[in-house]
Amino acid sequence: MKKLLAIINDPNNSSDLIKYAANLANDLKTDLHLLYVQNPEAYSLATPEAAGAMTVPIQKGLEEMAEKAKESLDKIAKEIKTELSLNVSIDSSSEIGVTKFIVEKLVSENLVHMVIVDSKEDVSFWEQSSNNMDIIYGIDCPVWVVPFGAKYQPYKKIVYATNYKEEDITTLKKLLKLTENYKPEIVALHITDTTDFEEKVKTRGFTETVQSKTGYDKISVKALLERENDEVAQLINDYSKDIDSDLVVVLKENRNFLARLFTSSATKKLIKEAKLPVLVFHEK
Repeated sequence: MKKLLAIINDPNNSSDLIKYAANLANDLKTDLHLLYVQNPEAYSLATPEAAGAMTVPIQKGLEEMAEKAKESLDKIAKEIKTELSLNVSIDSSSEIGVTKFIVEKLVSENLVHMVIVDSKEDVSFWEQSSNNMDIIYGIDCPVWVVPFGAKYQPYKKIVYATNYKEEDITTLKKLLKLTENYKPEIVALHITDTTDFEEKVKTRGFTETVQSKTGYDKISVKALLERENDEVAQLINDYSKDIDSDLVVVLKENRNFLARLFTSSATKKLIKEAKLPVLVFHEK
């Protein structure tokens, strides 16, 4: 059975993310595991000389907090399962360590197969914390990023942001397998500085080629012209909002394209308003 791992930043303020993750797990027909991690480095506030004497009480305090966090997560999970009447298995754990390393181990041992994180309040996917970015860039599995407080809704219309690489066909096949229960409409959105790309899409039959190679006829190819001073993130979000998209998908292995999204600075207000979940695929 596949398992979705939800990374919890604050056990006492996690109901929205757990509800979202539980609904997602239910629709994807996966189990759900909730993980809360405390990094002991965050508590190393003393001088190096005094740190040795502080180690034992700090460790004990972390262990007590971890136990309370797990109790809180179990309680919330039980209440949410009852409230939503979902047929999904939910368990939890509370660890002491570094989130990325713990998640890497779980993924490498095939104990979890997808990860979901939420952004901080008033912070979009494109402005993530370093902890979230470590997960997005460093974990070799699909990573879902949902806006803080987002309410779950089935993914009926998906924008797949691409620079039209061969790897996109493989990723689209993975996306289709993952979202088969939704039967979504998918738009492969290409950002180009070539004015005739839209015409090439029509004359060369790119849409038909993608449909043929993926075996799915609800995929279309759309090109947006990138003009001087345009921001890629703004173009993607504008288009996604215009067509009422439920999800934006990007390929993490496409680093140059992805970097253009993360370095956006002029569109923060617009991006925050978009409030769209993002799914990041790893090519492998």
